[in-house]
Amino acid sequence: TPIAALKETIADSSEGSIDVMARMTRLAEQVLNQVSSAKENLNHEPKVLSQEDIRQCIPEAAEQAFLAFEKKDSVRFNQKLPTEPLLVPHDPENLRRAVSNLVSNALRACNGVVEIEVEKSNAAVAIRVSDNGNGVDPEDVGLLLQGRITSKISGRLGYGLPSANHIARLHGGRLIYRKSSLGG
Repeated sequence: TPIAALKETIADSSEGSIDVMARMTRLAEQVLNQVSSAKENLNHEPKVLSQEDIRQCIPEAAEQAFLAFEKKDSVRFNQKLPTEPLLVPHDPENLRRAVSNLVSNALRACNGVVEIEVEKSNAAVAIRVSDNGNGVDPEDVGLLLQGRITSKISGRLGYGLPSANHIARLHGGRLIYRKSSLGG
């Protein structure tokens, strides 16, 4: 993900004897690459959604986020997936990105438990990402989904939720925030 690439660039550039100016240049180049890539993605024609089993890309995305999390040993991660194939028109790359963003947020906010659940009902599919953290002030949810306020955890503007929200809408869905049975 773009954020992971930037973190890696910062970590790489802070090791060794690279001077501050060289580190800044390297980080600026990485940011420019990420912005250029995002612009290029926006200029592409919308992808045709493929009718595939989403039980494959959702665990892949969750695992990607979990493996990138520094404190993974302190988190219990549960997945509840249907046993039957769940053929749903979707863009696997974008869906993985959205789920990875949501799981990353849950991992940072949790107090030790994160859960992802997929449920099919009639013509809809619900993908729920829950954690046992403190949750978000309901008044802030709309602004967080638009990337217009800073996260209380990171203290910076977040791009994961707005990106996940956009991807959900591209799939004809929506991102909904509710307190979970876990609390977060």
